[in-house]
Amino acid sequence: MEEEEKAKDFLISQIEKQDSHAVELTIELYDYFYDYDDTESIGKYEPVIQNFMHHGNPEKLQSAHSAYILARRCLEQNEAQKALAFAQRAYFLNPLQRGYVNIHCEALIALGLYREAEPLATAAHELDSHHLLIHSPLAEILKVTRNFSKLERIGKESYEKTRAFRGLAASFYADCLILSGKTGQAISVLKESLASSKEEWERVHLVVRLAQAYCQQGSFSDAQSALQEEQSHSADPRLRLEVANVLARAGELQASVALLETLHNMPQ
Repeated sequence: MEEEEKAKDFLISQIEKQDSHAVELTIELYDYFYDYDDTESIGKYEPVIQNFMHHGNPEKLQSAHSAYILARRCLEQNEAQKALAFAQRAYFLNPLQRGYVNIHCEALIALGLYREAEPLATAAHELDSHHLLIHSPLAEILKVTRNFSKLERIGKESYEKTRAFRGLAASFYADCLILSGKTGQAISVLKESLASSKEEWERVHLVVRLAQAYCQQGSFSDAQSALQEEQSHSADPRLRLEVANVLARAGELQASVALLETLHNMPQ
């Protein structure tokens, strides 16, 4: 323990001198402990990390990953301006790594700078167009800026290129189509993906999304039929919950409430 404390004190002294190697080593150690939820070790390094986050010079860092870690921690603490400084450093050091481009986008988005973030988000997408767009900065930006035509185009590209998680890609593309006012096409995409889906969790996700799309068209009976058909293969409670939502949207409030009460009283 004594040697450990000496090592920590040495690292702190080097950090206070803005020694980039000591800073980066500490950040990497901290990230390791953070990932493994090692609260004792996190507690030892947290003051050091916080000190550098608030008073350190991002330009002293020579590791893009270290800058990325600090940018992520700043975002988690709702300190967007500080996050941007570290994110810009990560991006400067390695502009061809999608994660570093995305963290730069996320910091800009947190500051409400959507227009400034869009070119970076587009570049991140082009670096790996096979990556699912569902939670990407680009998707968020295009929704906020209401650029639905571009959102639809990249949603289609993602759906056509994605091999894994096809159901999630289909759901995202369907959302893009709905935002563009093409609910009928969205229903076709969801039904096509559902026909080839084998995993229960994916099928449930697709059927729920299909029911919601039917409701947007006012086709409440089709929504109920899709859900009831899937219930013959799956006992997933999300299906019955969505039936209650469909009934409510169709104006059948008493039936919806009765079903919700039944679900509430079911043994866990």
